[in-house]
Amino acid sequence: MNFPSVVCILAAHVGVMVALLGLGFGSAPGWGRYRALAGVGLTAAVYSTLDALWTSHVSTEVRFALAGAQGGVTALQVIAWQAYVSAHLRLPKTSFDRVGTVALAVIAALWLVPGLMVSHALAVVVVPAVGVTYRLPGSTLAGSAAGAVETLFLGLQLLRYVRARRDNPDAWTHILALGAIFVCGVNDSLVWCEKLRSPLLLSLGFLVAVGALGSSLARAFVASARQVDHLSRSLERLVAERTEALVAAEAALFRTEKMAALGQLAAGVAHEINNPAAAIEANLAYLRDGIDTGQLPTDARECVDESLQAIARITRIVLQLLDSGRAAARARNGNGSASVRAAVNEALA
Repeated sequence: MNFPSVVCILAAHVGVMVALLGLGFGSAPGWGRYRALAGVGLTAAVYSTLDALWTSHVSTEVRFALAGAQGGVTALQVIAWQAYVSAHLRLPKTSFDRVGTVALAVIAALWLVPGLMVSHALAVVVVPAVGVTYRLPGSTLAGSAAGAVETLFLGLQLLRYVRARRDNPDAWTHILALGAIFVCGVNDSLVWCEKLRSPLLLSLGFLVAVGALGSSLARAFVASARQVDHLSRSLERLVAERTEALVAAEAALFRTEKMAALGQLAAGVAHEINNPAAAIEANLAYLRDGIDTGQLPTDARECVDESLQAIARITRIVLQLLDSGRAAARARNGNGSASVRAAVNEALA
């Protein structure tokens, strides 16, 4: 197998691989711009496969059909590039782009019409440097015009990346890819016209182009993975900070609730103690007035009994408070009999 055939087969394999990568990555959210890369890789693979047949022993009719198929694939390759460049640079589709796509699609179909684009004359091109001999069909005036249109639209895509080279970090990679295809395409055109005795290099140009696009895709993937990792770490750090703040807020809220509950408890205890304390104070003041006059009141004993009852009540309240503080209050049955008369007398006193 000669060297040009090896290059063609290698370019075909690389083109298929890049096409699969484009489909795979293009289906991911935010990576849709690489979906059109599948068309570039696939058309490059088909063209290179057909290109490998020029050095094989095939019939003249097959060569004519092969030339038409290659011309059509070339037009589809330019369409794929146009779609990829617009998606990758995020350019709005213009009327010129739509007209160009339709024109290239029509040219691709016309290449398959026998005798329209490909003449029935064969050109024999011998390239001793690589030991190959090409038998290439000639092109008609329509075929030459179609090739010029394809070259024009491919050059426009190259010009778009030249203009975007300052804003797009991958611009130079794509300039290299399109430039390789453009230069190798001009070389092949001169070979087909018997103006130059050189190997057909467009498959080599496709190999360089799809390889450059594959490396660009890999770099974009690595950059995206690093960005995702950075965002993930930032998110983890933010979650940890927010969790810590939430725990602190919950602790502060718990302390506030405890203080509020303690305040309510203190208010209740103060209210419960103030009532019997007021009764004790009133009884003591009443007895002191009697002592000052030198004669105790007749109900002095009742005053002492009421004061002792108030002190007992305060003692019960303190014991209940101690029990609740130890969280070991004994369960008491709230049901039972009580003296209404005693409760009324105590309240009136």
